[in-house]
Amino acid sequence: MRTINFVSTIALVCGTTLACATSAALAQTPPTAEQLDAIFLAGPSAVDSLGMRTVWQTKITLPPQASASRVFSTNGDSVFVADNGAHLVRVLSQTGLTVWQNACGRGNDRVHDVDRAQLRSSDEILVTLDTAIAVLDTGNGTLSRPEKLERIPTTESVLFSKFLIFGSKGGFISWQQYLAGCSWKSNELGGVIQSPPILVGNMVAAASTSGQLVLLDAETTRQVWRKKLGGAIEGRVAAGSGAIFAACSDHAVHAYEIATGALRWRYLTEAPLSSDVFCDGELVYTQVPGQGLIALTAAATSMDAQGKQEMLGRDGRLCWKSTARGNVVCRVAQQILVWDAPSKTLTAVHTSDGSTTATVALPRVVSLAVSGPLDPDLYLLSADGTLQRCEARDRATAQAKEVASQATAP
Repeated sequence: MRTINFVSTIALVCGTTLACATSAALAQTPPTAEQLDAIFLAGPSAVDSLGMRTVWQTKITLPPQASASRVFSTNGDSVFVADNGAHLVRVLSQTGLTVWQNACGRGNDRVHDVDRAQLRSSDEILVTLDTAIAVLDTGNGTLSRPEKLERIPTTESVLFSKFLIFGSKGGFISWQQYLAGCSWKSNELGGVIQSPPILVGNMVAAASTSGQLVLLDAETTRQVWRKKLGGAIEGRVAAGSGAIFAACSDHAVHAYEIATGALRWRYLTEAPLSSDVFCDGELVYTQVPGQGLIALTAAATSMDAQGKQEMLGRDGRLCWKSTARGNVVCRVAQQILVWDAPSKTLTAVHTSDGSTTATVALPRVVSLAVSGPLDPDLYLLSADGTLQRCEARDRATAQAKEVASQATAP
């Protein structure tokens, strides 16, 4: 395995041994921008334009004839890579070193999601497959137990307490009690659930192509409220600013109050909507076919020129439009990052006016993951097992200042 770390200079790490001669040579003859762009999935200048910095890049050794397919960012100190043969690799997020690599299913199994469950004295990896959950030992990756699923997953899962919650075939939101190893309950929405449910505190929001939008108690599965929209909901819903947001094929973005289920606003567009929705707490973003990316005010009120609060009304408020294609994956400082999988392009868009600040082509990337919605770690994966970790530049600077202040404290 070969790991490249950015510190003050570039260091090449093979296992745990530092290749001093190589590092010295690099220090004497700094690589050109073209050389760095060829080495990294995203070169230094491209990463910098996104408001980030590269922490490391590593090359995972894959089984013969296998290709890497997905990268999963979970809670804790690790990131996980799955290949097309249902093998899973645990990689330390701090260093990029591989901890273990093991089979988690049969060769034709699809890995829907990877979660890390840390409860009391247990620490387990939960791998959601087509018909089962493979529970792996976090330390060595061996199979602790398989858990048969009564319903076939159609989405990624969310982890809440002792439950894995996911969309399943037949239009159900299903709860798997992974500690007991059994299916617990399901809540029917109908249609097809194409995007994973999201956690909103101790509740779960989910939607279906049937037009159902629901808020459920994550602990009991009890329905908090349910809405029937005028079309299909295919993309991921979002939560923020006290509301749930969904884009619907009825041409509208809908906002509902979390507490009551009351309509906050409904913004009508000129085309059916099927993309994910992202909310950063201030703005709500989604793609409109033929128009591009739009940003709407999330709140029900805003401040006028005199500094007084004014109601925005039930029609919603458009802030700006952008030509950036794809779904918003995160916000970094004052930019949102928009990933367009078909063209393998990551675009940075300024949140104030929708202007494009950077466009980065990532032709080798087959999977992208973030550790959270705001100032996250960004992981890029190629089919040959190359994995790159980037972090928000402002966050890294703040952490460095904090470490320096602690070091000089009396």
